[in-house]
Amino acid sequence: MKKHADALDVTVASEIRPVAAEAEYVASDYSFKYRPRNEMELRAARSRTGHWRQTGQNIFVTAGFLTLRFEGAPLVLTSIDGYTNRDKWHQVALDIPSLDARGALLLSDRPEDDRVSLPEQPIYEIDEAQRALRIRLTNEGTPRYFAEIGTGLIAGLHEGRLLQLIVLNVQNR
Repeated sequence: MKKHADALDVTVASEIRPVAAEAEYVASDYSFKYRPRNEMELRAARSRTGHWRQTGQNIFVTAGFLTLRFEGAPLVLTSIDGYTNRDKWHQVALDIPSLDARGALLLSDRPEDDRVSLPEQPIYEIDEAQRALRIRLTNEGTPRYFAEIGTGLIAGLHEGRLLQLIVLNVQNR
């Protein structure tokens, strides 16, 4: 994987449980976070199956002020950080898609560097009634495959590329 990628190639591993995490938006500092509930749960999830182990390696994929953190072997998405003014979020009525799979989101290729940049600024869409947020990583393509990859976190993919993330149960603070 190049340092600058035009899209993020991923797979969903059903043998690895989705990460147990929570989503929160803090308006006072414009921060959005999706993080594991606690590190002990994350470690327990790794050891349960033997399919995911800690290596100390973290890969950070950025798109504008959004950062996706992948860790371990294989590289599993474990957290999301974003800094954005909520006033710029588009108000929409989201249709929550039906799921095709459930598992961990993995980077398909191990990058040469620990940081990878995507070219487009993400688009944030909020459905306040459902407390749901959609983060579009690109405007190109429509997801054809949806997988639950974490607690209240859905990945929208097309031909192995991550196009969007849908975050449910976003807490506003």
